Amino acid sequence: TGINTSQVHYCRVIASKNEIEKILASYAGIISVEEAPFVVFGSGIQSKMGKYTIEDLSQNKKSIIVFDHPVCISHPIIKPLADNPLGEAYATTSESHGTQVASLVIFGSKISQSGKLTGRNKILPVNIFPISNGRPIFNENVIIDTLKQHSSPNIALIANLSINDYTPYSRKNVHRLTALLDELAVDYNCLFVISAGNLFKQWGKAETNRILSIGYPNYFKENVTTILSPADSINNLTVGSITYQASPNSVAPVGEPSPVTRRGFTDTEGFYFIKPDLVEYDSNFDSKYSCEDNGPFMAYPSDSLIRAAGTSFSTPLATHELGVLSQMYPEYTVNSLKALVIHFAKPITSNIQVPPTIAKSLVGYGLPDLERALYSLNTSSTIVIEDKIKVGTSKRLKVPIPSCISGSNRKRLCIRKTLVYNPKINNIDVKSYNPILLSARVIRNDGNIQNNATSRRYQDGAHRKSNVKTYNPIERSTNNHTGAFWEIEVMAEPVNNKAADDIEQSYSIVITIEDMQKDDTVDLHAEIQQMIEIEVGVNVNVEIDS
Repeated sequence: TGINTSQVHYCRVIASKNEIEKILASYAGIISVEEAPFVVFGSGIQSKMGKYTIEDLSQNKKSIIVFDHPVCISHPIIKPLADNPLGEAYATTSESHGTQVASLVIFGSKISQSGKLTGRNKILPVNIFPISNGRPIFNENVIIDTLKQHSSPNIALIANLSINDYTPYSRKNVHRLTALLDELAVDYNCLFVISAGNLFKQWGKAETNRILSIGYPNYFKENVTTILSPADSINNLTVGSITYQASPNSVAPVGEPSPVTRRGFTDTEGFYFIKPDLVEYDSNFDSKYSCEDNGPFMAYPSDSLIRAAGTSFSTPLATHELGVLSQMYPEYTVNSLKALVIHFAKPITSNIQVPPTIAKSLVGYGLPDLERALYSLNTSSTIVIEDKIKVGTSKRLKVPIPSCISGSNRKRLCIRKTLVYNPKINNIDVKSYNPILLSARVIRNDGNIQNNATSRRYQDGAHRKSNVKTYNPIERSTNNHTGAFWEIEVMAEPVNNKAADDIEQSYSIVITIEDMQKDDTVDLHAEIQQMIEIEVGVNVNVEIDS
């Protein structure tokens, strides 16, 4: 009649084949049942809110999905910008993780105890931790059902997932949760923003003491500090953290990798991806590894604010920026949004406390810079190219090089490009997890190749397998070859025979053309726009489309 499974890890069933098939079918909707990962590093000191007003500047065509623990939508700063929550809710006064994350997605790092709060994003809270036997469990099926209900082929979905599986692994095999999110990202036109994970969570006392005895930042060399699933997802964005503030007693200086963030698999064979992709702000720790609670404010139940540490909270800051970017360009694909935020990220320049070999595996492409990603300048113009290409082929795309910067013997023209695509992953072999290799090179109007297809991240092998390519800038004099169309040649190759030739892969290229002399008397942006209009015979706003 039934089995009490609360204390059962496995059992033996004697039944016919038909009976076993019926039993399996009854569990068909369950993808995973795990204990809910939940971690907050902080003193728990709350700050009461004073007088404030909320300005709603959100223009999301799709609300940002917050996959998390239940969100307290009655909190006064969340309620005006939250849709009715989805998923099984449960009542508790101590639950705060989802509430904290949601407030950061809405307001970013601009939450204060009083004054005017500007909400830039609307959110859809989704509880992915239903209660089973009195305990919250992680149910991936809720994520799938939500995407099925809310996805659209023409509008990119953005989802925050500040949740990690704290079971250590080396990525010799890809974790099933990682593979699931990579597949969902393609199937439902969704970009997940995922936390890198935190150190010290679920460690024994001996392991914690061993790592602390090594000391910051050298303990990042240890394998136990690598990112956790699903942070190694290649089609989505992973976020680590850097410190927001520092005191004389802080472990890390301002702007350096935070003491609890995690690094990518730089030394793992077959892993050629830059992870985490980005970093955002986090609280610092003092010399005794007590949280200093000096990160951005977050909403907390009982109408309060709180500060705490963890990549759970740096991640929604990046989600906030991505949401604002998608409002400005609602027709952009997930590839374009991802390419833009990576293309314009500010590199993190750490001091000697963090060795370069460790730093690059902790901070990825850097800190999102929303202002640079949103607007072109007179002396700098950015074009976004969205296209598809069949595997085993190449194609050329025209790029305008304006004449207004001509006549310089010195290097004046600078071209920067970033390529992003989202392949259907191959989960059988980690070495061909990304089964397609896309690359791009710039060719001058006289046929001269200006750079090869290798990205700047060749040190990590990322040019070989990654689906994100950032290239070294091309810097040239402008004596000749201006006022003409150059070309970008895109090439698609199969990594092995797993990628069929008839696959058509979507991709985006963000290319920025800059005047290195920054001469304000020229209008490079206007000339590029005019060149495109003449070439294609239609009016085109190159800030939005190309």
